[in-house]
Amino acid sequence: MKSVRFLHIADLHLDSPFIGLKKLPEQIYKRIRESTFQSFTRLISLAIREKVDFMIIAGDIFDQENRSIRAQARFRKELQRLSTHSIQVYIVHGNHDHVGAEWYEIEWPDHVHVFKSDEVEVKTFTKDLNSRVHIYGFSYPQRAVTENMTKYYTKKEDADFHIGILHGSVEGAKEHNQYAPFKVEQLLQKKFDYWALGHIHKSQVLSNQPLIMYPGNIQGRHRKESGDKGGYIVHLTAEDAIPTFHKTADIIWEHVSISINNMSKISELIDHLFQVINGYRKGMEAVFLSIELTGNGELHPILMDSLVLEDVLHMIQEGEEELENFVYVISLKVYSQIKIDRESIKSEASFLGDLVNIIDSYDYTKDAINPLYGHPIARRFLDELTKAEEEEILKQAEELLLNSIYNQRSIGGHS
Repeated sequence: MKSVRFLHIADLHLDSPFIGLKKLPEQIYKRIRESTFQSFTRLISLAIREKVDFMIIAGDIFDQENRSIRAQARFRKELQRLSTHSIQVYIVHGNHDHVGAEWYEIEWPDHVHVFKSDEVEVKTFTKDLNSRVHIYGFSYPQRAVTENMTKYYTKKEDADFHIGILHGSVEGAKEHNQYAPFKVEQLLQKKFDYWALGHIHKSQVLSNQPLIMYPGNIQGRHRKESGDKGGYIVHLTAEDAIPTFHKTADIIWEHVSISINNMSKISELIDHLFQVINGYRKGMEAVFLSIELTGNGELHPILMDSLVLEDVLHMIQEGEEELENFVYVISLKVYSQIKIDRESIKSEASFLGDLVNIIDSYDYTKDAINPLYGHPIARRFLDELTKAEEEEILKQAEELLLNSIYNQRSIGGHS
């Protein structure tokens, strides 16, 4: 029976600067700066070990459009390992590493095939003169490709299998920026055997017949990109496409909520925190852990003192940088469980009532975001925020502000 096996990965974001994490201990910061490269090295070793026929990289290989020579050289070095095992590589560039930017380009080995940016191209892979595969794709000519590109994917006959590579997002999805938007029905109409997607950093299956899927990114870069990361080896036959996930990320992001309702002493909390931390410790993988303390027990007013909370954080972080499988707590926050009736407060003739009304009329984009994105230096390090991300930031800011003021009002008895 004719079949092929290939490795599908996307969103490597090699050499990601990991903005906001530079206050980490030096050993841990070096580890995270290397983590995207480490995960990619493991994926190359996986491809060799599993003897795949070829490898697909569905965009955003590099994190910055002006990709560094260092990142390109390390990427090339890993790809060269595949050459000695006759494993072909098929690449499209996405919005982060589009081909319209300026950089010092390094020539890729002969077994690496990069799709053009001026059209949807078809490349052919032949396995032992037995299984013939047509692979379709295009690279981004500039950062923002807003056109639906599915109409340019035209099935070319005389092949046993047809695979589409597309770096983009489902049309209308609010949680991500819209690049090369498409509808799942449009992909199904192409009658391909597999769609190798990229751009979304979470593994998702959009269809099982045929299989249309995002593998997610290969290394989480912040707390929202939690859980195992890696790539999929896909076994494709005339009857089915069977994906098998392989985790390769060097650092895993996790989040946990802990109730303090039944705790009365700081020592109880510290002991419990150490138990939780050790419960997240893995083999040779490291973990970045965000901890959220909830409830209104006896410890709540004590933990509202930022100096106390900072001391607890430093205590549970101490010594972790010396461990290969560290569990480093990057965030320790206290969230009040006080129920706030927003609409009732809004109707009050009070400071809080006025504040809620101001929040509702606040132009977040104009007053807070535009100055950052307009800054000549800052904008180079900022990704565009989706509507969902903007709404989440606003919601969190409002909750912190209202809870802080409401707590003071409740404790002090002022209205």
